[in-house]
Formats: sequence, C-alpha cells, structure tokens
Amino acid sequence: MKNSGPSQRVFPVVNFSHPRTVKLDTAHLQKLATFLRRFVESHDSVHPRLILIVSPEEIRSSREQAEITEFETLISTIDGLSVKTAPIPGTAENEAAGRHTGKKAPMSSLLKTMEHHVGEGYSPESEELPPAVFHFWADAAFLNLQVNSEILGLHETYLSEYVFAEGFPGGVSGVLVSREIFPKLIQDAGELPATRDGFFNVILKDINAYDIETVVSPADLRMLRLELYRDRTLNSLICDSLSPFLNEHTTAEDLCAVIEENRSAYRSLPAHIMLEISGSRRQHPSYLPSGGNDSVPESDASAGDPTAAAEDVSVKNFRSILDSIVKLVEDPVITLGARNEPALHRDFPGILSAAAEYTDKVSFVIETSGIGWTPRAVEALNGLPRESVNLIVCLDAVDPQLYAALRGSGYEEAMGFIDLCIRELNCGLYVQAVRMKDNEEHLMNFYNHWKGRDVEVIIQKYNDFSQTLPDRKVTDLSPLNRHECWHLKRELYIRLDGEVFACPNHALIPGEETFNFGNVYTDNMNSIWEAGRHLYLRHLEDDLPEVCRKCDEWYTFNF
Repeated sequence: MKNSGPSQRVFPVVNFSHPRTVKLDTAHLQKLATFLRRFVESHDSVHPRLILIVSPEEIRSSREQAEITEFETLISTIDGLSVKTAPIPGTAENEAAGRHTGKKAPMSSLLKTMEHHVGEGYSPESEELPPAVFHFWADAAFLNLQVNSEILGLHETYLSEYVFAEGFPGGVSGVLVSREIFPKLIQDAGELPATRDGFFNVILKDINAYDIETVVSPADLRMLRLELYRDRTLNSLICDSLSPFLNEHTTAEDLCAVIEENRSAYRSLPAHIMLEISGSRRQHPSYLPSGGNDSVPESDASAGDPTAAAEDVSVKNFRSILDSIVKLVEDPVITLGARNEPALHRDFPGILSAAAEYTDKVSFVIETSGIGWTPRAVEALNGLPRESVNLIVCLDAVDPQLYAALRGSGYEEAMGFIDLCIRELNCGLYVQAVRMKDNEEHLMNFYNHWKGRDVEVIIQKYNDFSQTLPDRKVTDLSPLNRHECWHLKRELYIRLDGEVFACPNHALIPGEETFNFGNVYTDNMNSIWEAGRHLYLRHLEDDLPEVCRKCDEWYTFNF
C-alpha cells in the first residue's frame, strides 16, 4: 500500500533519560540540534515540534538539567522548531539505583509518555493515518541524514509500524514507531527496561503481529560491537577518534568505510576485568590448564579465618585493585573467580563486604563451582545490591557420573548450593555448562532440568587454550574472516600475583607470560592498559604471536 499521506505526522522524540557518566557538551548538543533542524527541513511529514524525554524532575541530576536547558536554548534559536519536555514517570529508587549499574526506567513508562504527548486527539477509529514517533537517543554521536531518511521513506511508502536500521553501529540512527501499535507495546512491555534495544525487545515477544521494515547497512558492522554514544568514557573516546571523519551528511557507504578503516581507535578502555582472588580450589575441571592449589584442607576453607593465606588476595589489596580500576574506567564489570574458587578465599565474606562498597561504580560477576560457601559468605553476598552482582555456578552436567568425570567430587554440595541460591539469594543466578564432546548429548537434559526455575542457563564454548588441551569442541563456530581479538580490545586478566594479561590464555598457559602488561601492585593501571596496545596493533596487521594464532577465542566476548 502506498501512502501519499498528510504532512507533519511524524514526531521527533529526543531521549535524554538514558543513564550516563559523561556530560553532553556544547559541541555535541549543537551537532544534535543541527541534525534535527536539517532532518525536519528535509521532510514535510516530520513535525517541527521536538519532544524531549527526560528523567523525573525530583531525581534529575544537575548535569542532566543543564544539558536539557542548554539544548532547549539552542532549539529556541532555530526558526520553525519548538520543544516540548516530557518527563518519564518513575520511582526515585529505580532511577537512582540505575545511575551506575545500567538499570533503566521501565519500557512501559517510556511508551506511555510518548503515547501521551504524540498525536494528541488521534483516535484509532478515525480515518486519519496514525501518527508516528521517530525516537533518537540524545547521546547518539553520529546521527546520519541518509540512513534516517531511508527509515522515514520506508514508513511513508509502506505505512510500516516499526522501521529500524540493521548492521550499523549504535548511535547512527533512530527507530520509527507508529502510534497505532503503542497500546499493544505497552501491554507486552511488562518489566522490560528502556534499553537501547527496548522497542525491539518488546516487539520480539510477538514479532509476527507487527509490520516491520529494515534499512540494511552497506557493510555489516555488527561484529565490531561499537556503541557510538557519548554515554561513558569508553564509548566517548571512540567517538572522539571518529569525529574528524564523520558528520550528518556522510553517506552510508562512506560511514561504513570510515568505521572499517579506523579499527585502531576501538581499543579505548577495558569493559571487563577478570580477577583472581583465591589460590585454592577443590576441583580441577578437565577443560582448564593445570595450576593452582587443588588440595586446600576443607577445615581451613570453611573456617572463615580472616587471616588471608599467602596465595589469597588480601582484603586490603582487593580494595586497592578496585580503586585502581575505577580510576581507569567507570562502570566496569569485574569477574571474581577465573581459574580458582573464590569461596575458598580465607576471608571471602570480607571480600564481598569490600565489594559492596563499590557497587555504585562496579558490576560484579562471581564464577563459582558452588563448593566451599559458608553461611557467612552467603549472608555477605545477600548484602550486595541485586542489580550489581550476578552469580554463575559452573556445573557442566546434572548427571552425577558425568559431573564427576568432568569436574570431580562435589556434585551434591554444588546442587544444594544452587537450590539455596534459588530460595534465598538476592542476585542474578546462572548455571553454566561448557559445551564439549563429553557432554554434548546431555546438554538438552541440562537445559530442561533448569527450565521453569528461577535460574538462567549459559552454554559456554570450549576453550582448548591455544591447542594446549585436547580438541573437544563439538563444532567450529569461528567466522570465516579473522579479525582482531575482542578480549585484547576490551578485557584484562589480573592473576593472583598481580600480573596483568589480556586474557586467560596468556595468563595461564605456561611459557606465555611474556605477554605481561605489568603488575597491578607496582604499576599504574593506565600504563598497564596502554602496554597492551602494541599487541592489539599487531592483531590489526595480522601479525599474530603463536599463542594467539592457535587460539579460537578471538571472536568471543563477555561484556
């Protein structure tokens, strides 16, 4: 169906409510205002009134208010454009908790706010064509006229209910949503948060109920996993590197070419850091390299002795490491566990209590076998905010015999710990199985065992540690064309002795310690991170060290 359509039925929505740790400066706001002016001028169907989605006034930060005020002032100087501010209803507790943890306002609240302010007076029973919203994030760094005009064109041509761009990095385009589908979206949104993909996440619940069109990128850039938003320093640094080459008039083809050609800029800051804190474990899974203390006496491990063993990271040093990390990057994800069992740390409750002091700046993941947890440790874990900690129990099998073959003894204790977590623990809970030839036929049973319970299932790829372990992977999932290693671009691994590496392969394979970036106890964290840049540049030139050439983890990612 073609649409000759009335004018000014598409309302631009600019959303300022996404949590950010970076201020939107005058240059960015001017660039955003210029894009919107040109977009409105280029299309008769786009309404000149901009709707600004903002946080509720009672919890709005002074920084966000200053950004909104400056943007409103900029728009007021542009002939023909006007602004209507629309606060999202929500609770102060939800928003305040989300400032550093990534928790967002409910998607239903965003939808209701837009429904209220867009196309007032429209009735589904009328013969008028329904209005639509064109939703843009205020911190999007490179909104592109061509791409967004193509989105609008598909909507006008086919009266599509939802139109988006696919294959581009985030921050290049908005999404267009017909007001006609808002009632169903609000009904289906449930408790889903207003994330970058919030609209599509709601639509996925009943995707066949919607008329959807897509603008496809000339080059598929999804593997780069770029988020070109000025929401945190990690992303803003990448935007700074691309700014000299991109503006709203850049063609889609040139935009893709520029992004492809500037890969050296994408190692900005680490997003995920793996941290060993314990030198002990009671199991030696068959898919990990040898090393660590496998024989800590059970009496010592469960005693809760606050005197840290020599091989454990002391609580004091743990705090020092966290201090150095948060000085380098805001909102990192830190995984406690890695090679050894964190619950066997001589003062694991003390470690968790220290972690609780950083939950406004850090999200934690705890990888555990579920073995060695004391009542004090469980109590300490419950003291961490739910949105700031996730627990992954590495199980690999629900069949006792297979479990013993893969991990050793401890099946009953591990299963009992998971049951305890489901009943009592206040955190996100996952059970994990490493997919191998040994357990491939049992993975469906593994999934079905946990289905319907308050736990999520992770199926982890097998890592042969650069061919130092037997080849037990079921299938080769690697892309046809090799690109630079994601772990080298976004991660660090801090070993028990403070030595820092790019990944577990460099840290745990004997003889590969030459790829050490420094020591967290003696070196500045910024210099440690920069020490890895030369290896990243080698990857870009396809000049791979042997340990990297033999590795097939380069395309996987955590956060």
